[in-house]
Amino acid sequence: RIGGKVASADTVAHVGDTVTVDGGRAVFARKDGDARVATWSLASGGSGQARARLVAEDRALVVALEDGAVEAEVRSSDRQSFAVDVGRSRVSVKGTHLRVERHGNKVSVDLTRGVVSVGSTSSFAGTLISAPAHVELDTEHPEALDVDRVHVRPAESFEEQSAVLAPTPNFDPASADPKTSHGNPVAPASAPVKSAPTVDAPLEVDPRTRILAGVRNCVLTHGDGAVGSSGSGVAVSVSSKLDLTLDASGAVRSARFSPPLHPDAQSCAAEIIYKVRFEGGATSVSLPIDVKR
Repeated sequence: RIGGKVASADTVAHVGDTVTVDGGRAVFARKDGDARVATWSLASGGSGQARARLVAEDRALVVALEDGAVEAEVRSSDRQSFAVDVGRSRVSVKGTHLRVERHGNKVSVDLTRGVVSVGSTSSFAGTLISAPAHVELDTEHPEALDVDRVHVRPAESFEEQSAVLAPTPNFDPASADPKTSHGNPVAPASAPVKSAPTVDAPLEVDPRTRILAGVRNCVLTHGDGAVGSSGSGVAVSVSSKLDLTLDASGAVRSARFSPPLHPDAQSCAAEIIYKVRFEGGATSVSLPIDVKR
C-alpha cells in the first residue's frame, strides 16, 4: 500500500508517502528523466509487515525504514543519490548494491558491490565501508559498527520483477542547492566523477605513506575537500583525521574522516584505503590529514 491505498504496477509514489508491504516484496524504480537512477525493493524480511517513508533531502531520495528490509541497486553517480535511514543512522550510497534490514533497534547491512557511508541522519558523511561486507549496528549509535567480510548475504536480482512502482520526488532537482546538504558539500550533478588517482609508489612503500599520498590526490582532484575547510578554486586547505580499524590480517575494516571530506573525495580515497594492508598486529591506526595547495 502507498499512502494507505492499495497500489498496482503503475502506481506512482511521491516524497512524503508511507509504503507498507504485508508479506512478499514490492519493487520500485526511481528515474531521472528517462534514465533509471535506482531500483529498490521493500520486503517484510521475515516480519509481518514492512514499512518505510519516502523522504527528499537535497538531491537524494532517502528511504526512512521503520521495519523490514530495503534492497537497492544504485547506478554510479557523481553525488549521493540514495540513502536508507534507520532511526538516527544513515546508510548513503552513490553507486552500489546493498540490503538494509531492520528489526526494532537492530540493523544489518549487506554490501555486495561498491562503497557505502554509515553515519548519522544529519549528513551523508560517516564511516566508509567497502564491499564485500556484512555490517551490524544499532539505530541510535551509527558509530558502533561490527563488520564481517565473510558472511555476506548474496544480492537479489530485480530482473524478473513485474510490479514496478516509481517514486518521483515532488521537487525540482534544478532548484536544489548542489553545494550543501546539512553542512556537507555535495558535488554538482554536472561534475564528472573522477576515478581514484593512481598512487605511483612501489609495493614496499609504508602503507601510511600510500594512504596519505592517495588522500592528498583525492582532495586536490575533487576540489576543496573537507566540511568546514577553507579554500576554493586554486587555494585548498584541508585538515582532518583518518581513523582506521584493522582486522587480524592487517586489512582495513572501516575508515572514518573527522571532520568528513567532500563525499566525492571520500569515495575516491576509499578505493585506495581498502587496498592497503598493515603489518605488525595493530588493530587501529590514526593518520593526520593536512592538505594545502
